[in-house]
Amino acid sequence: MLLALGNLLSVWLTSTVEIDIPADGRSLLGPKVLLAAVVYALVLAVPFVPGAEIGLAMMMMAGARVALLVYLSTIAGLSISFLFGRFLPLQVLTNCFRLLGFRKAQALLLTIEPLQPTERLQFLMSTAPNRLIPFLLRHRYLALGIVLNVPGNSLIGGGGGIVLLAGISRLYSIPAFLLTITIAVAPIPLLVMFFGVHFFSD
Repeated sequence: MLLALGNLLSVWLTSTVEIDIPADGRSLLGPKVLLAAVVYALVLAVPFVPGAEIGLAMMMMAGARVALLVYLSTIAGLSISFLFGRFLPLQVLTNCFRLLGFRKAQALLLTIEPLQPTERLQFLMSTAPNRLIPFLLRHRYLALGIVLNVPGNSLIGGGGGIVLLAGISRLYSIPAFLLTITIAVAPIPLLVMFFGVHFFSD
C-alpha cells in the first residue's frame, strides 16, 4: 500500500511541476529548473516514493548540464530524510508501534532506546538471528551505499525510507553518512557528466 501511494505521489508531483530544461543552456538555473531540483530533493526524501525517476528524467532531457544539480539535489534529499530520522524521538515510534500492535518492534525499541550507539550496536549484533546481520552491521556504511544503488530498492522503502531507518537507528554518524552518500550516489551523475546520456543507450 505504501509503495502504491508512493508511486502515485511521484507521478502526481512529476505531472504537476513542469520540468522545462532550456535547450540552449543559457538559463539553466532558471526558476523552473531550480523548482524541479527542489521538488526532486523533497520527493526523494519521502519513503517509498521513487523520486529518483525525476532526477533521471532531468538528466535524460538536459544531459551533463544538469547532472551536477541532480547530484547535489540527491544528496540534499537523502540528508533531509536521514536527519529527520536521526532527530525523531524514539518514543514517537514506540507509540506508533504500540498503536499498530507491533509488540516485538515496540519491545525492541524500548530495549535499545536508553543504550549508547556502541552499546546498541553490540546488542543488535549479539541478538541477530543469523550471521549475515552482524556482518552487515559491522560494514553498515558499505551496505548502505550498496543498497542505495540496488535497482528496485523502492520495494524496501526507496532511498528516502532506507536512510530514514539509518537515521532512526542512531548507528550512523552524520559526517560518515554524508561521506557515504556523497560517494554512493556519484556514479550515474559522473557517467552523464563525462559521457553524456548516450552512454546508457549505446
